Amino acid sequence: MSRLTAALLLLPTLAAAQAVAPRPVDAVRTGAFQDPRDLAVGSDGRVLVTDTGNGRVQVFARGGQYLTQLTARDVAPAGFAPLGITVDAADRVYITDSDNNRLEVFTTTLA
Repeated sequence: MSRLTAALLLLPTLAAAQAVAPRPVDAVRTGAFQDPRDLAVGSDGRVLVTDTGNGRVQVFARGGQYLTQLTARDVAPAGFAPLGITVDAADRVYITDSDNNRLEVFTTTLA
């Protein structure tokens, strides 16, 4: 699945997220976004979206259904502001973390 196809599948979710109440409500709602910045698609079709304002990466199935998330508790207790994300051919996930000035690397598609 291309990044464009993934973005088009998530458009209804992204649009709905803009219509809901601002943080902190969005921080606890799965599938809601506060300043989404980037997305990547794993080889299995899962779509990973950096939700920078909520300090997490959300993972969705190919059809747009929410699966799981990666938060600061999983990465760094000092905070987590994921900006960019990509997945390589071996399904390693690379996330740029602006709060900690580093690149996080995971060996799974997070779901």
